[in-house]
Amino acid sequence: MISPDFWKDPDIRNLTRDERLLFIGCFSNADDEGRLLAHPAHLKAAIFMYDNDLGLDDIKQLRGSMLSKLKNLLLYENAGEEYLAFLKWSKHQKPSHPRPSDLPAPPQFTETLQPEEGETPEQLTETLQPKEGETPEALAPSQGEGRFGQSSQGKVSIGKYDFRKFFNSESDLTDFLTTKLTESISAAGQAGARGEQWAIAMLEQFWNQAVGKMPAQIFMGGLNALKKYPVPVVARAFVKAGRYHGGKHGKWKYIQTIIDEEMEKGRLHREN
Repeated sequence: MISPDFWKDPDIRNLTRDERLLFIGCFSNADDEGRLLAHPAHLKAAIFMYDNDLGLDDIKQLRGSMLSKLKNLLLYENAGEEYLAFLKWSKHQKPSHPRPSDLPAPPQFTETLQPEEGETPEQLTETLQPKEGETPEALAPSQGEGRFGQSSQGKVSIGKYDFRKFFNSESDLTDFLTTKLTESISAAGQAGARGEQWAIAMLEQFWNQAVGKMPAQIFMGGLNALKKYPVPVVARAFVKAGRYHGGKHGKWKYIQTIIDEEMEKGRLHREN
């Protein structure tokens, strides 16, 4: 829920309108412990899916600017994945039937909290508690780890790639995109939602170089396609669309038609 006091908060006053919308989107998509995935692809799909003027780089910049102005929202990493956590979630949100979070807890950051009016410093220390079978020491970052509970040397990145050097060869471009999509999913640590987010970020890199800024319709279509179809099929469809500058009117229907044709070819090949 959004309290009427939200609009009077001094921190909210400092946010731009897009940052304010991102912040509202974050707590409306957070789980019952105030955590959510922070990858720009997830934030784009969850909050800005209809906004064609915002790409993943824009979302990342917006996220960083928002976080620099807020004390109650923490960005952290666990096993190479980025998360957001609201530090005073239980004070402002009261779910009637709360469920334990499936996302990893943030490291302890009591030093970043400041007491609000009428609140004692001791009330700020109620952060992480050991789970059953877990020692209190396990909640603290190990030696050599950074602020996010993981060494900066161990951070995973999908990287930046120049797809344009393969534009003269459809087969080489398809092979390269297939490889990079597969690597993106593997780098995310698992298939499923996180892998799809890394892969759609890679597809957006390709699309931006081949066609121009990726529309929301193509973004959401690509994200759904990665859930339903084999990676090589998605790669071939995007390469064909990219080589024809997005196809007729740059609509998702054109890419979906190519995917359907590729899936039918595969079915006929298996039957023969």
